Amino acid sequence: KYTTYTPLKTFEDQLKNAEFEKINRNTLINLRAINRINVKESYVEVGNQRLVISRNNKQFFIEKYMDKLESIAIHVINSTTHEVTKSTLGALS
Repeated sequence: KYTTYTPLKTFEDQLKNAEFEKINRNTLINLRAINRINVKESYVEVGNQRLVISRNNKQFFIEKYMDKLESIAIHVINSTTHEVTKSTLGALS
């Protein structure tokens, strides 16, 4: 956890291609660090912390996370020459 007086938008712009996404107005999160997402209660678990996903960012964040899972699955599947299906992706989440 880091505290700064620099606007979060500055970090968003710098990290947009580095797998970081905004989950609420005060928090950027590394998608690779997520242990679990609870969609119903709107939080993510990173390590031993629960971080709240704001209502405004929830849909966008979940879509971005699922896209990331899909790209990981495609990479893994391509390296083993199997097909990717929606059920395969569901098993990864």
